[in-house]
Amino acid sequence: MKKQSYPHQPLIDWLLKELEERNLSMSEASRNAGLYQGAISAIVSGTQPGLTACKRLAAYFGVPTEYVLRLAGHLPPEERHEEMTEQILFLAQKLTPELQQLYLEIGQTLIRFQEELAGSEELEGKKYHLSLVAEESESYRTD
Repeated sequence: MKKQSYPHQPLIDWLLKELEERNLSMSEASRNAGLYQGAISAIVSGTQPGLTACKRLAAYFGVPTEYVLRLAGHLPPEERHEEMTEQILFLAQKLTPELQQLYLEIGQTLIRFQEELAGSEELEGKKYHLSLVAEESESYRTD
């Protein structure tokens, strides 16, 4: 039997992932987000959430409201690049000034890695662990 797909399927998939990662039940997350107990269950079953529900889900899960509105189909999808930029900025704003500086340094280090490996086969499929990036970032500190 083929799985039913809804226009807001990206929201359903995202919610299920968030619930699993946070070890939350649908009813618990619904209540914590300020929604009625069965709200997330209804969304997963095919009910498209309204704007208020999207705003509350965004606030509860700590993501931009626009992100949830796009997943729910209330706003048109953006190019992946713009969506990622929005999330990077959102995360940076939640950090202390000291951590923002480290965040910036890690980003600059990733750009250097990308430039050094540009066009090489080594870049394809290779993932750098955060610990390596952090060590590299420390070597570029001037203070």
